Amino acid sequence: MSANIAKYRQAFDVSQALLDIAEINTFPIDMFEFLRQKKGAPILVKSIGVYNAWNLSQHPSKWNPIYIKDAKCLYYPSRNVYMILYNESQPETRIRFSLAHELAHIVLGHLNDERTELERGGLDDIIYFAMEGAANTFAGNFLAPPILIHELVNGKSFDIGLIATVFNISHTSVQQYRAEDYKWWLKTTASSREQKILNRCRRNLHQCT
Repeated sequence: MSANIAKYRQAFDVSQALLDIAEINTFPIDMFEFLRQKKGAPILVKSIGVYNAWNLSQHPSKWNPIYIKDAKCLYYPSRNVYMILYNESQPETRIRFSLAHELAHIVLGHLNDERTELERGGLDDIIYFAMEGAANTFAGNFLAPPILIHELVNGKSFDIGLIATVFNISHTSVQQYRAEDYKWWLKTTASSREQKILNRCRRNLHQCT
């Protein structure tokens, strides 16, 4: 799915704003801890295995296990609580991206009283793919901000292995998505929020290399 800063600039801006507001200063981001501490409506995070086991204990006669390929976010408006379910059998890098992707749906306002979960069958294809593209753009740039990639590159070649290691993301995602966003980002001027992110993270970033 096509997802880049040029197409989803608002999603990118929101991702950098959240990094700044949350005063993130260390990468890779611990997504479980971040979601646990995030201010605002609570976000519960459960693996599919744990969720299915709990569901069985509560409704043994009606139990029907669910399967999710990556992750899914549910919103409970009566309690103003979100729950992210994730597939624990996926690789760590994919789980981290999936959690950031579902966080994007929350902070970008894709879930509300009328839409308590994102279902392709219940949305126009154009709207669905736009939301997914925006969430992917948010997630990728939240986990690996271009201004920090630039600090790592520092005039050298775009080292896929180094970037993947420092931000704990897959080599494929770096090669196919981070590289594309980084090339586009080089044509822009870093915002004040991005500069704050760099100032906070520069020292810790170089300790990872």
